[in-house]
Amino acid sequence: MKKRLFATIFLLVLCCSLVLADTSSGRVSESVNLQISLLNQDPDPAQPGRYVELRFRVENLGAYSTGDTVFELITEYPFSLDTGESSRRTLGTIYGRSIGDEAATLYYKLRVDKDAVEGNNYLRIKYTVDGGKTWILSDQYTIRVQSVYAIVGIEKVETTPAKIEPGKRAKIVVTLRNLASTLMEDVTLKLDMSSSSMPFAPVDSTSEKKVKSLASGESKDFVFDIIVLGDAEAQIYKLPIVISYVDTADRFYNKSDILALVVGGTPDIETTVDEQTVYSGGKSGKVTVKFVNKGVTDIKFMNVRLMPDDGFDIISASVVYIGDLDSDDYETAEFDIYVKSTREDHIILPLKLEYTDPNNEEFLQEVELRLDLYSGSEMRRYGFSNSNGLIGLLVIVVIVGGGYYAYRRWKKRKG
Repeated sequence: MKKRLFATIFLLVLCCSLVLADTSSGRVSESVNLQISLLNQDPDPAQPGRYVELRFRVENLGAYSTGDTVFELITEYPFSLDTGESSRRTLGTIYGRSIGDEAATLYYKLRVDKDAVEGNNYLRIKYTVDGGKTWILSDQYTIRVQSVYAIVGIEKVETTPAKIEPGKRAKIVVTLRNLASTLMEDVTLKLDMSSSSMPFAPVDSTSEKKVKSLASGESKDFVFDIIVLGDAEAQIYKLPIVISYVDTADRFYNKSDILALVVGGTPDIETTVDEQTVYSGGKSGKVTVKFVNKGVTDIKFMNVRLMPDDGFDIISASVVYIGDLDSDDYETAEFDIYVKSTREDHIILPLKLEYTDPNNEEFLQEVELRLDLYSGSEMRRYGFSNSNGLIGLLVIVVIVGGGYYAYRRWKKRKG
């Protein structure tokens, strides 16, 4: 009798083992068997002080449907729900063998505390399939948290001088700041001067600087001494830089950026009277003004304006467009003026020069140019002659000569 009873029990256990699914192997059981898995987190990793969206897939691997199914997210630091947001989700009946595309989905939107420690954090879900009579606790779900500002950024850049002349030295100070909430190590800043288009070279130091660590929120100055090559063109150069560092999780970061360096100088325009055909008051004539670019920087869009003055009248255009004026070159502008009668030995020609440098910085320069005048005796002594008087005399000679020639021909015809 006992042997029969033992055999019966053994057969029942064996039958049950055949109809129940082994969830680890994916087979379906003949009971309710819920499996909850984390589908995704968005963003991944989550960011301190921001929201993270979680989606869980709920599958019923069993053959039987559930009763009234309720899920409750157990929130722990650093995660929390907004005020008024329930942690419970009611799905009702979950039919047997609801797997794959037929599975249900749980959605939660959680806030991550701004002071959350970077790394892995954990959540759990508990659920009931019988209307709350019994609750089952799930395994832990791993939620990754990492600051989006796990970077070392440029806080400011100072260049002394702000505009560097070709052939001159300069100092560049780049301030880096750790914007992450954790320590950063082996922080390196490199100026990439390897390109032939970069007219820079390090002086008394290398083009790479490094600090062992940078605490959260800490700033550090990286100082570089450089020289600009003598043949460098005046313009704005985009100097590539590379910032590299390692976080506390031994993740390596490499970030590229650029620095804007302005190469050029202050234009140096020398203005002189090159030629003049008027030497005394009460006369008119031309004045040729010469502009010499003595600086290392080319200039462009140069415009010259002769301003009105009580000592003379402008009888030509008062504005002359010069255009480009290269370094170590010159251009001229001519003006016709009438010098009013005066006892002074000179008059002042007020000029206004407008131009830009290669970096499109605008300049306005006002010049007072002295035009010397001479008395009659001084003009004879220095061999000056009034061009207008000479021209008038030539005109008279031509008219008289022409008249005389015409008269002779007329007389010949009559004779």
